[in-house]
Amino acid sequence: MNGLPINYKYRTNNYVPTQNTNKEGLLINLSEPEIFFGSGNFYVTKEGYLHASGGGDIAGWQIGKGILTTGDLTLDSTNQKIYSGEHEDLGSGKSGFYLASNGLSIGERFRVDSTGVLRLGRRAAHSDSDCWVVGYDNNGSYIKYESSNKNNYVRIGTDKIQLGNNFSVDNAGKL
Repeated sequence: MNGLPINYKYRTNNYVPTQNTNKEGLLINLSEPEIFFGSGNFYVTKEGYLHASGGGDIAGWQIGKGILTTGDLTLDSTNQKIYSGEHEDLGSGKSGFYLASNGLSIGERFRVDSTGVLRLGRRAAHSDSDCWVVGYDNNGSYIKYESSNKNNYVRIGTDKIQLGNNFSVDNAGKL
């Protein structure tokens, strides 16, 4: 387009500039400047806003509907989350990681939820048992471990220390 006037507009015959409801054609406007493809899947406005949808790739990232992926990594704008592999939710025990507004988890052994409660250990992705929990409740902050069969229990908190069901000492020293 070198040598064309600055106010040049290239338009295919099937592009209707005022109302392109037929979703066809192409407009390249050098006076604004702007570019529109009739499909609506690609355009650049005079303000520099770029819209691209429908698929393709950019620098190794594959473009999908609401997602960008490369290798094992997915950026999901529709569900507002980032994850790797099949680790698609906070409670997933699969390898990889998950990050969203409801928390962060890595594999099966590490999870932090949106309230700031941290879980570490064998079943951290799935429950509060068989893992260490760093959290808080109405009595204050604590670190605890509780087995799924409830036989093994340790809790160190700002209110008391407890070992199993038969021993505890509160913050006043009472056994």
